[in-house]
Amino acid sequence: MLASWGLMALLCVSVQADLFTSMAEMQGLLDSEKAIPAVLYKYIEDEQKRLVQLRERVNLFYCYRTCTDTVLLQIFDWKAIESKMLANKADDFIERMSNANYGIRYPTEEDLTGAAIGLLRLQDTYRLDTTDLAQGRIYKDQGNYTFDAGDCFTIAKAAYNDGDYYHVIMWMEEALKRLEQEDEPTADREDVLEYLSYSLYKQGNLKHALKLVEELYKLNPRHPRAKGNIKWYEDLLAQEGVKKADMRRSLGRVVNERPLSVLGNEERSIYEALCRNEVPVVCGPSLSLLTPGRFFTMTFQSEKELSKLYCYYKRDRPFLVYAPIKVGLCLPVDNFLNSPS
Repeated sequence: MLASWGLMALLCVSVQADLFTSMAEMQGLLDSEKAIPAVLYKYIEDEQKRLVQLRERVNLFYCYRTCTDTVLLQIFDWKAIESKMLANKADDFIERMSNANYGIRYPTEEDLTGAAIGLLRLQDTYRLDTTDLAQGRIYKDQGNYTFDAGDCFTIAKAAYNDGDYYHVIMWMEEALKRLEQEDEPTADREDVLEYLSYSLYKQGNLKHALKLVEELYKLNPRHPRAKGNIKWYEDLLAQEGVKKADMRRSLGRVVNERPLSVLGNEERSIYEALCRNEVPVVCGPSLSLLTPGRFFTMTFQSEKELSKLYCYYKRDRPFLVYAPIKVGLCLPVDNFLNSPS
């Protein structure tokens, strides 16, 4: 699943040219996965042999259980048995899998977080529905992957660690829906409720946050923070003038506004529209865009001239075949003017 996120994240590069997971490393990881079954099979085979030998020792013990202690001590090499029992090769197997001799840098927690954040950028840029994306549907195309509740929770937690409560709400709600459908839960419902409750509070949905934290408290009365958070949310609602009898009434719809862009909302909207091959609507003849390393101001005389803005995938290098870079282009280039630095 991590490989899927990484590949998806590489489809679009932000204006800062972030690249969360090197495509060369991803290719190496995929190659290494081909060798894993053989190594794993060898480990299982060795373990089976070790267990068979121990079983033979046990059977021999029962055959001679009527013998005196002295005879048993003569028959059995207890040190050898102890050595055989401790000869679990799991540590060796793990070391072999992660050894630098393979030439592979395995994904870290940072890679996983980066892939998740990249996926969220794609979701925003191309206006992808959370449920469709989790189902592997991108527009009308059905992919060969689906996310379980645990995957949705991981994406939401990455957003949470990034302070992005907008996406936390979307993906934690999706995790909750998928938990309802799973016979064997892939995420902890208590964790989902706690993260979702706090994120709802951060987005200004106090009554909804109170409702979820009370559900968490009913699920686990010994939860270390649930009871305290109930009191906290009640106090905040009281400060807003909400009567105690009304704190659980008229919840209304969840408010979940997308956070402001560091580039400015107008520039973000234009950039994302370009990535979708849409002509941006601009109120005025002048448009500013932030590009890697430089700030450009472009002046347009007409809608026809404005329509010359477009994006394309840069694929003119071997690695760019695997990881095409999104390029925003405006023709003619004479319209680009450097703004004062």
